[in-house]
Amino acid sequence: MTRMKALVPWIAGALALAGAAMALVPARPTRGFDLDAFGRLPVLEGGRVKPIDSVARNSLMVIRAAQSFQHEGRTVGPEEWILDVMFRPAIADAQPIFQIDDPDVLGLLGLPQTSQRRYSFDALVPHLEQIEQQATAAEKIDAKQRSRFQGAVVNLAQRVYLYFRLKNTLQLERSPGLLIELAGAGAPGAQQRHAALAGLAHFRPIL
Repeated sequence: MTRMKALVPWIAGALALAGAAMALVPARPTRGFDLDAFGRLPVLEGGRVKPIDSVARNSLMVIRAAQSFQHEGRTVGPEEWILDVMFRPAIADAQPIFQIDDPDVLGLLGLPQTSQRRYSFDALVPHLEQIEQQATAAEKIDAKQRSRFQGAVVNLAQRVYLYFRLKNTLQLERSPGLLIELAGAGAPGAQQRHAALAGLAHFRPIL
């Protein structure tokens, strides 16, 4: 019961953020959401209160080395991207946001070495175990002593983990949906799921 009470602020915050996001859908949407208003919603990350726009921009900069990207003939900004990551992961997973320049990492993953070295999460999924194994081995070596490949594979693993945490910030992957999860907060197993979600979350919504 004590652990469940500790999760209540997170659950309430997640519901508030989801509700706020839904309320930002205009009566006649042109882009689906009021992205600017969504970007101003406050969240807690790393002990600091920030607008979600800042979290999205910083995360995309870490993963992609840019604050926006081109996909299917248009520009995707940080607010739209993080909405896709959290609420429409199938769309986000297909977007080429992981830049991989190291030829040995590309060789490890069996990816083509072309001038366009940006890949989607979907493209990396079959190789996640290899990435984790190589990164775990490299992390045992002092950072200053790592080879170029070892440094690159650790960096890629860190970016993949950041993306994974963002995906699981408001609802666990393959969840039936945030509102369904919250509605079933008292169901058997719900406490463990919410505890796992709170542990994975990259940031916390603020009421």
